[in-house]
Amino acid sequence: MAFNKGKGELSLIIDHDNYLPDRNWLKKMVKPLIEDPEIVATTTCYYHYDRNFSLMDRYFALFGTSEPLPFYLNKADRMMWGEKKWTLLGSAFDKGDYFKVRFEKDPRKVPSIGTNGTLMRTAIIKKHAKSDPDNHYPIDVMVDVVMKGYVYYGFVKTSIIHLTHSKGIWQFLKRRKRFVEHYHFEDNKKRRWSVVMKGDWPKVLLYVFYSITFVVPFLHSIKGYLKVRDIAWFVHPFMCFGTTAIYTWVTIVYFLKSLNKK
Repeated sequence: MAFNKGKGELSLIIDHDNYLPDRNWLKKMVKPLIEDPEIVATTTCYYHYDRNFSLMDRYFALFGTSEPLPFYLNKADRMMWGEKKWTLLGSAFDKGDYFKVRFEKDPRKVPSIGTNGTLMRTAIIKKHAKSDPDNHYPIDVMVDVVMKGYVYYGFVKTSIIHLTHSKGIWQFLKRRKRFVEHYHFEDNKKRRWSVVMKGDWPKVLLYVFYSITFVVPFLHSIKGYLKVRDIAWFVHPFMCFGTTAIYTWVTIVYFLKSLNKK
């Protein structure tokens, strides 16, 4: 893995579907790390929004997450487009160009940070996280160092382009089914962090209720639309219902498989 071979003071995690929105982006991301030695890594406050993006990519950017479940468990890695005050997990201190955020030493209270343009101090990650190729899952690596007491992160008031290239809700849900199978069932023994962890189930059940009744997701769509007039907000109720159906189906299938093995 490239991270393990890197020798620089800082390492930047860029996914295959990320694009930098402007030429000064990296300078903005480095600034908190230069100013404050307590900050372990920086990421962006937002996913970049552009009216020329596809419907699905506009939806993801507006809600600041790649699916609704983290949004309702308060584990989304970005804020909703248009939000100015800190709305995510952790205690935030406004530093002007960025928020300095302190997380608790509890995996359940760390959002899904670590990917999509996260800049980190290489030495700290290599020393205090399971960063070898077999165990380097970007979000888990961030959780590893938080648990070792490196709890300060910088959320820069800028964005990164994250294009999933989804051609519609149905195509996205088919891809999400494969993700759920791999992430939550096939590869979960190596993971130190998950969207759903012990203690999260009351919120999960509430999310299921929201999804099948449509009311709360629709209200969130209206709230967002009043800030940014884009019909992409109204994809949300259908995404909530669709992802709930996917999670339910895959869980049932793997439960039946486990019974057959016994």
